[in-house]
Amino acid sequence: MRSRKAISPVIATVIIVAVAIAISIAVAGWLFGLWGGFAGGTPQISVTNPTGSASGQYIQVYITNDGSGSDELLQVDIIYGDQVYTIGSGTNAIEWPAGSTATAPPITIEANSEGWMKIDFSGAGFAGSVSPGDQLQVKLYFKESSTQQFPVTLGP
Repeated sequence: MRSRKAISPVIATVIIVAVAIAISIAVAGWLFGLWGGFAGGTPQISVTNPTGSASGQYIQVYITNDGSGSDELLQVDIIYGDQVYTIGSGTNAIEWPAGSTATAPPITIEANSEGWMKIDFSGAGFAGSVSPGDQLQVKLYFKESSTQQFPVTLGP
C-alpha cells in the first residue's frame, strides 16, 4: 500500500504565518480607519466664517471636510427676501476630499487651496439693491452630507 504524504511542517508554518499577518493588517486597518477612503467613508463638512460684500457682490465662506469620505458641492442658493439666486445645479460640482480643504475652482464659484470659497452673486436680480448691513441666507447642497444653511450679513 502507498502512503500519503502530508505537507511539510515548514510549508505549513509559512502558510499559517502569512494568514496571521494578513488578518493582523486587516484588523489594524479597520481599527485605525485606514480603509475609510476605500470604503467610501462618511464626509463631515463644516462651514465657518461667512462674510460678504455688498459693493463687491460676493460671499466668502470657509469649508472643511474632516470626515473619512469625499463630498461634492452641487448647488448654492442665495436668498434675499423672496428672491432666490441658484448657482450650480450639479453641473459645476466642487469636490472636497476627505480631510482636506483643497478644491478645484469651477467657473462661477471660486475656491482656493486654503478652503475659502468665494461666491459671486453679481448676476443675481437683487445684486444692485443690496447694501451694507443687509442679510442674505445661503444654502449649500452637498452630494453626500447634509445641506448647510447660514445667514451672511453684508459688509461694505
